[in-house]
Amino acid sequence: LYEGLASGMESLLSTLGSDVAMVIYQRTLLLCALMILPIIAFLVVSKEFVFPIVFGEELAGNMAFALIPSIFFNSGFLISRSYLNSRHSFHKQLISALVSSLFHVAVCYVVFAWCGFTVYGAVISKTITDIFNINFLMKITGLNKEMKLEQARSITAKQVIDIGKTLIPRGLVLTLEVLAYESFAFQTVSLTENHVSAHVIATNMHNVGYFVFTGVSVV
Repeated sequence: LYEGLASGMESLLSTLGSDVAMVIYQRTLLLCALMILPIIAFLVVSKEFVFPIVFGEELAGNMAFALIPSIFFNSGFLISRSYLNSRHSFHKQLISALVSSLFHVAVCYVVFAWCGFTVYGAVISKTITDIFNINFLMKITGLNKEMKLEQARSITAKQVIDIGKTLIPRGLVLTLEVLAYESFAFQTVSLTENHVSAHVIATNMHNVGYFVFTGVSVV
């Protein structure tokens, strides 16, 4: 949903001037913060009625709740990345992505190899990386200095609702596409080991093809 929201914002900002774009960007960040509330509500319902049926245990539900901070910080990163894309600012983003990737590898090594975490190590490493990712991106691109707090303080509920009406439909379309793909991947749970291996290879090929050409089309 956040990925779609960011994509919708990017197409909108590409037609606007820099001053107006910054206003829209800050309103969208606030919308992201508010959207975490229905996501939490969805997780509460899922933990009670969906996870026990599908997984037969509380582990998945607990992990989902533990990842809420990761979802929150990652949403800010996606919106910030789209804002930079609308300004055709890619070089520093590339540096940020490379540094964040190396940082994530280092965090995983510490969490798994040194500290000995297992399943929850994934939650810890992803949350730490997402917090680092958004902060490093904003610092290296100077976004933290460009943001105008006086504009953020004057945002009204109607302005946020108007942004949501414009951007959320695009987000829902992309969400449905992702859900359709994930439901196909979920079916592999019941496959034999050799079939799962073949599916993983096919999935990786699909991801490379999809994301590479999506990135090219965005640029």
